[in-house]
Amino acid sequence: MLLAGVNILTIRLNANLIHGLLLTLLSSVAYGTVAILIKLAYSNNMQVMDILLVRYVVATICVFIFSIWKNPSFLRIKRSAFWKIIIVSSLFFIQSLLFYQSLKYLPVSTTVLIVYLNPVLISLFSILLLKKRISHLFIAALVLVIVGSSFIFFDAFSRQLNILGIGLAIATLIISAFSWIVVEKSLREINPLSSLFYTFLFMAILFGFNGRVANLLSWNANQLVVGFSLGLVPTAMSGICFYLAIEKIGVAYASLFSSFEPVFALIAAYFFLKEDIVNYQWIGSLLIVAGIILPNLTRNDL
Repeated sequence: MLLAGVNILTIRLNANLIHGLLLTLLSSVAYGTVAILIKLAYSNNMQVMDILLVRYVVATICVFIFSIWKNPSFLRIKRSAFWKIIIVSSLFFIQSLLFYQSLKYLPVSTTVLIVYLNPVLISLFSILLLKKRISHLFIAALVLVIVGSSFIFFDAFSRQLNILGIGLAIATLIISAFSWIVVEKSLREINPLSSLFYTFLFMAILFGFNGRVANLLSWNANQLVVGFSLGLVPTAMSGICFYLAIEKIGVAYASLFSSFEPVFALIAAYFFLKEDIVNYQWIGSLLIVAGIILPNLTRNDL
């Protein structure tokens, strides 16, 4: 009986691992489409504020419907949490604007690879601001990421890519990393589903104040499809899948498996936008992914 119980538990654990892995990969693939859809939005003459407004309105509605089904009590959070979410939403508001603007001037591949230095910069901020310890593995990972980044920036400057676009991508990276540090400090005790919903809601409100709602009434079918897809796929679907993956396998495994987002983004840029992905970018992306994965391999919660 004991052996049978152990076997059943092992099967369940393996099933959870497989389901969590699939959910994380689905989340990564979904999020990897964001830059592709932004480029399609620009090609359809859509304005930044209008795109972002529709993206977060759609995402808010989708997450609300999912949350009501999953956990009807998700709307109840402490009043103090609202102010924290407003601060986080404001930072993500700035980050989104910078990211969207950078894609006006740079290829998807270059932008994504610069912005995806985010996990390492978050670690650096954690060391500087939260006084976390530096491990030998982290130093090795940092070297890998720096070398990988060198390939990316060498490619960008050798192709004489737009300096303003590179600056906007770097600014996106810095604001994004700082935003996640604030999230770690402020929202760690809030239900992730509640945090996701209210962050999307407040961002929709912020873009509603700055966007031109009347413009949306004149959108054609292509513009509506692109706007709806931005809210559904890389925002709501990606966020919900990652939340479900954390439930199955925990945040450590989910973060580890999600490290392949930039690779999916490169592949999507190659196939859907016909971007020329050069060897420097492939080498750089693999080094960056290796640098992100390495410190996670020895985490105690894996």
